[in-house]
Amino acid sequence: VFYLLESDGSLHAVDEYSVNELDHSDMKKDGMTVTALNLYGNSGNVLAKIYSKGIKGSFEHSFTSEVTAVCAGASNAAFVFGNEIEIYDQKDVLTGKISLPQACLGCTLSDNRIYVCVSGGIYSFNVSENYEVE
Repeated sequence: VFYLLESDGSLHAVDEYSVNELDHSDMKKDGMTVTALNLYGNSGNVLAKIYSKGIKGSFEHSFTSEVTAVCAGASNAAFVFGNEIEIYDQKDVLTGKISLPQACLGCTLSDNRIYVCVSGGIYSFNVSENYEVE
């Protein structure tokens, strides 16, 4: 079972996942929660979910590319596909896309910015725009 931590410290069961399926998850206190499951091993069939603030429901995405990381913020969620990143807001609207020359090693969301770590350094982007970094 996958649990979300409520602001009062209690646990809320939201979904049942196999240990072999749940690849990535991230949660921002008093913010969003995002998960990614590789449904059939590493074949690229990925079910991803964004849980809105207060666990009022979730949004589902099905990706054919392997999700290599996820990132949750106060009002945004990001899915990383190697060197490509997609950012969604709390209404599940795609607000930005980032294309990097190197694979993303990690990211974090802060207000309206995403900070992305690659082997060559750290980038900072506005979550509501598209970027192609060369």
